[in-house]
Amino acid sequence: MECAAGSSLKPAGIAWTVRAATGDPAETIRAAADEYDSDAIVIGVRDRSPVGKALFGSVTQSVIRESDRPVTVVSAAGEA
Repeated sequence: MECAAGSSLKPAGIAWTVRAATGDPAETIRAAADEYDSDAIVIGVRDRSPVGKALFGSVTQSVIRESDRPVTVVSAAGEA
């Protein structure tokens, strides 16, 4: 499966994987990172209202708090 980031990562020699799964999102993300022995987790987030920004997103917060590897949070494509 190709993704937008893949066009930049592939020429740089960076290994990446896109995976579809079901279940508790934060738990599934952490389990996939363990399964692939990932060096880091990158999560895209959408721009939100001021209240939404304060909450940051429960999935993102859970991954950040519970992960044993670095987590990078980026704005979703096309959003500032």
